[in-house]
Amino acid sequence: MNAGQLRHRVTIQQPTVTQNTHGESVVAWSSYAVRVAAEVEQLSGRALFNAQQVQPDISMTVRTRYLSGVTNAMRIVWHDGTTDRTLNIVGPPINPDGKRIELMINCMEPV
Repeated sequence: MNAGQLRHRVTIQQPTVTQNTHGESVVAWSSYAVRVAAEVEQLSGRALFNAQQVQPDISMTVRTRYLSGVTNAMRIVWHDGTTDRTLNIVGPPINPDGKRIELMINCMEPV
């Protein structure tokens, strides 16, 4: 993995269930990993078509250095320079080479 490709910053968040004053369960998001160097690729054309053949909701791929414990129950906040964009993780994160060097996370941006 080339460090020059990791030009974006993302925060990986995990859901935490708490109770409000009425005793109702409320999902709050807490940071799991903050300002992680990543490459955020917005899929288009053939890459988007191929990704959607496997999982129809994929619209972006986030690549980071390997992080253990990341699951598809988490979400990613992409700090794109002007705003923070929330990306839902679609499917389990992939360790492409099996060497725990890189993590590929397929995501979609909620509408």
